[in-house]
Amino acid sequence: MANLKPAGRPTRVGPGLYLIAIVFFGVSLILMLMTFLNNVPLFNTHTTLADRMGDITAWLITINETTSTTDSTIPAQLEYGFGVWGWCEWGNSPAAETGFATCTLSPFWSIPGSAQPGDGVNVLGLPSAVAVSLSISGFLLIFPFVLILVYFILNLVTLRYPHPEQPPLRPSKTDRKAIQECEDPRVRIACFVRNVWVGLGFYLTTVTFILPSLICVGLAKNHYDQPDTGSYDVSLGQGSTNLIVIMILELIGLIIVWWSGLWPNRKAVVVEKRVVRPQTAGTQAV
Repeated sequence: MANLKPAGRPTRVGPGLYLIAIVFFGVSLILMLMTFLNNVPLFNTHTTLADRMGDITAWLITINETTSTTDSTIPAQLEYGFGVWGWCEWGNSPAAETGFATCTLSPFWSIPGSAQPGDGVNVLGLPSAVAVSLSISGFLLIFPFVLILVYFILNLVTLRYPHPEQPPLRPSKTDRKAIQECEDPRVRIACFVRNVWVGLGFYLTTVTFILPSLICVGLAKNHYDQPDTGSYDVSLGQGSTNLIVIMILELIGLIIVWWSGLWPNRKAVVVEKRVVRPQTAGTQAV
């Protein structure tokens, strides 16, 4: 296997920055799981929940009804959170029952199609980016979740892979032939993980499936920023923030893998394209 590291740079024998990259990939996986699952409770449909929804839930977007009055006799304004699996509405003033929410669980939801008479979302004047498109773009997040999970597992598999050298960043024809002839699957996986084209493909595919959700949220925020859309305060939900952080962490992790390399086993010995333990190398070579 070719070693493409710059001349004069010593081969690293410890984990170095690679473990930091794995941590970044792991955090990205957790954030994606939270965004995909931690919005509308999956086992409660259109029921009142004794739970604080605004702070702990990974909504893609939240919409607040606002008012300038301090009269406590006026009905409480509502806050709405929209996620992959539906939406919830709850009171956001001291006059409301703090933390109680009414949730609607509906895969591929739309408004007003999935709403019931009397639901507050019916009077929000939601743009189609939320009312129709957000649930579809949110469901697409299952694909980057699977990609990040697979890439994270592959990186764990390569820890101390049995080869003394770093895999090539951009394998030549000779490198590809050597990789195909290599009998150890972990070495093959290491070559796959560090291949810059594989990494770019993984990252661009992940971003492609994440961006539709962020675009829908951005369009909705722009819609409510107009002066004729009523008194609403619209903000990115924790889920959308998670998606932005995921894209940043994944990119940094990939740059670390490309620049610093993986964590090879420097004590491994390769004899006739087979990896053998150092203590048996002499016997094999005789």
